[in-house]
Amino acid sequence: MLKKTVAVLLAAIMSASVFGSCSKDGRVTSTTAEPVSDTAAETFVMPSEWSTVPETTAPQPTEPSTVSSDGRLTVDSEYRTVAMTREDVIKVYTAAMNNVKLRCPGFTKKEVQTVDNVKAGDGALQLANRILNLVSNELITSSGSDSDTVTVKAGDDRAVRRSFPLFGKDVGCELTDTSIVTSAVCYVSDTDYKVVLTVADHADPDPETSEFSKILTPIPTKSISDGIEEYLVVLDMSSYKFEMNYTNNEIECHFDKTNGRMISLTQKMIVNVDIDLNLDLIFFKTKNISASGTVINKVEYSDFVWIQ
Repeated sequence: MLKKTVAVLLAAIMSASVFGSCSKDGRVTSTTAEPVSDTAAETFVMPSEWSTVPETTAPQPTEPSTVSSDGRLTVDSEYRTVAMTREDVIKVYTAAMNNVKLRCPGFTKKEVQTVDNVKAGDGALQLANRILNLVSNELITSSGSDSDTVTVKAGDDRAVRRSFPLFGKDVGCELTDTSIVTSAVCYVSDTDYKVVLTVADHADPDPETSEFSKILTPIPTKSISDGIEEYLVVLDMSSYKFEMNYTNNEIECHFDKTNGRMISLTQKMIVNVDIDLNLDLIFFKTKNISASGTVINKVEYSDFVWIQ
């Protein structure tokens, strides 16, 4: 029964594809499809079989939604937990993300970053700050733009593809190994559903091939080393330590109960950076340079404008 109700929810989120999708020039075009049954349509109601999880197994949240001092997301008290498996929550999240890619709504994207706990060996704090800021800038670039705030117009499929995760792809999530999601919960309120995912810590995930990159956006180590080489002379860059560990990775998205359309999305990563280098002694008095610190990266999507 649970699998059947999950299918109903997925069908509701994706039912918009029956009515239209955005073409390559951003216009809405009609599509052909098999007739839709009268159970899937404009209105979407949470099936009664998805009962609220008892407090003995999943206590209900009591605090309003906030971002705590360590960047963690919390849940509003107005939401009730829905009894779903981790795999089914991920399916619902994937469907909601893919619907954005398919329908190309307008939205505002805002990226907020905080650089903290910067440390440096041999007192080279200014250099360490430059390296951490380089990581911060690369995170912005990897998310589809050179600006921390972007407004995308409805129907602009190229901008949606570029600026909405997964960046540069036609899908919003392509996770296959669901075990890297350590927590996946679906909540419901009177107006919308909320999905909250926690992704396991990852050390230096490859931005092209890792499972982590199929749900979040790590940056390539090479982009950092190339950036450093632009203003430092380093002896054999490839032989020194470049570590970027992604921790406290969380995703929260809201989508409308009546039609499954995305209302808001937040993706957060805390990147712990640890770099040790050997420098050309012709230019520097010290041979070894180390830099470490954290970059809290949070990308928020809001103000969605859906094509009717």
